[in-house]
Amino acid sequence: MSRHEQILSVGSAVLRADFWRKNNNTAAMKDAILEALGILDILMTDEKWQEADYMISGLKSELEHQNSSDSHDGLEKIYNAL
Repeated sequence: MSRHEQILSVGSAVLRADFWRKNNNTAAMKDAILEALGILDILMTDEKWQEADYMISGLKSELEHQNSSDSHDGLEKIYNAL
């Protein structure tokens, strides 16, 4: 998978998480965030991202914060940043 396709996979999961947040389905939202975090874990080990590992770890940190926070308003901002 290309870097472009990989980041699109993360974006898709974040977009789903934001959709579920807006529809008040916390369980589905958290599942989508966990999916995005799982993809980011895989990207951290991919050689294609070695030069940009700081970006992946920063994105992962923001998603972890959204997953543990009571306010999930940052999901849309994260998606837009992708």
